[in-house]
This record gives sequence, C-alpha cells and structure tokens, in this order.
Amino acid sequence: MSEQKFSISKESVIENIKILQSFMKKQKLDAFYVSSFDPYLNEYVPLVNCHRYYFSHFTGSTAELMVPAKGKVKLYVDGRYHEQADLEVDHKFVEVVKVSTGQSNLECLQNDLLKMKAKMVGVEGDRTALSFLRKLEKQFK
Repeated sequence: MSEQKFSISKESVIENIKILQSFMKKQKLDAFYVSSFDPYLNEYVPLVNCHRYYFSHFTGSTAELMVPAKGKVKLYVDGRYHEQADLEVDHKFVEVVKVSTGQSNLECLQNDLLKMKAKMVGVEGDRTALSFLRKLEKQFK
C-alpha cells in the first residue's frame, strides 16, 4: 500500500482559525498556544497529527503558533524556516514571526503574550511541554 500525502486547503485553515477564535471568545481566552508536538512531545510529527498545520498551513518540523482572540495568528519560526513559512502561509491570516538567532520560538511567543497583556491563555495540555506550561502558569491564567 502506498503512503498517501495528507493536505488541507488554505480555506480550511482560515475556517479552523475562525472556529478556534469563536471557542476562545466563549471561554474568555485572550490567546491560545498550539505546539508542533504530538502527545508524546515528538518533534517530527506527520502533518495529520500536527495541530499547528491546521491553523497555519506550515509544514516545517519546528515552529510554535499563537492564536490571539482577534487578529492574525502568529507563527514563530527560526532561521531554517523563514523562507518556507513565507511561501506556505496566507499572510492575510497568519503573521510569520522570524525569530532571531539566540532566541527561542517559545521566548518570542511568551514575550508577545506579555506585550498584548494577555490574561487568559489556552493550551493543548497533552501537547505542551511541562516546562513551558509552568512558565505560562507563572504569568497567565
């Protein structure tokens, strides 16, 4: 049996963003963190199991994603993925945050949450590293 390539349309990504932002509004969340990991915190995850792909259309192995309650999704990528991210996302709905050398994607995401004065942040509990979850819990609900 041949392996089928998984793909979703950019229109589906836009619809997924709207659905998540609607959920966030009901839950009174200012932002939602979506990792690239699977429940075992593996970095290399098939696209069908990479929730970040469903909200960005980005296929690289490493990136972080923050969905604000309103406005563009932010996709945090390091230097290996700057060009690829620019080519794959719909820039009307996703902002590519090009993380500088020496900074981590998670650091930049956390700094942006602070800048936007987020109070309530949602996470995927089974796909968020405990160390990052602890950092978020110190600053946000």
